Amino acid sequence: MIEKKVIFDIDTKNLNEEGVFYGYASVFDVVDEQGDIISGGAFDLTKCVPLLWQHRQDQPIGKVLEMQETEKGLYLKGHIIMEVNQGYEAYKLLKAGVLNGLSIGYVPQKYKMDKHTGARIITAVKLMEVSLVTFPANKYARVSSVKSRHDADQLLKARLVRLIETTRNEFA
Repeated sequence: MIEKKVIFDIDTKNLNEEGVFYGYASVFDVVDEQGDIISGGAFDLTKCVPLLWQHRQDQPIGKVLEMQETEKGLYLKGHIIMEVNQGYEAYKLLKAGVLNGLSIGYVPQKYKMDKHTGARIITAVKLMEVSLVTFPANKYARVSSVKSRHDADQLLKARLVRLIETTRNEFA
């Protein structure tokens, strides 16, 4: 499978690392609670999507900074806006380990029905939003780590390594 990755052009110079998290918003080839299976390569990663609280359109709590399709699923880097009351609460719940679910809001673009299982196999998706949730429809869609200011040095080091590798590849 070919990996697809997009980094959204968002001004992050004033962004501290508190509220940054990583995780899988969707894991491929898993039947979710709605009977859907999302296939690898299904996501169009051209659009920056909001981060919502529990799929509530009236409660945006942040934004998705980066998304990448890996062999496992849709991996992302998100940022929770700490100045939003619900965002602050969500961050505290994540840090405490009380909440770690991720879920996607999407519109299927192409799909077929599996005659044996009755599942809908989705091969193209228009992603509308990503949400922090208590109970994700895809049981493997979880936050894997939450960053704080203390982790900023590690993240900066990783960015520098990525920049060096990218630059090296461009001049190779």
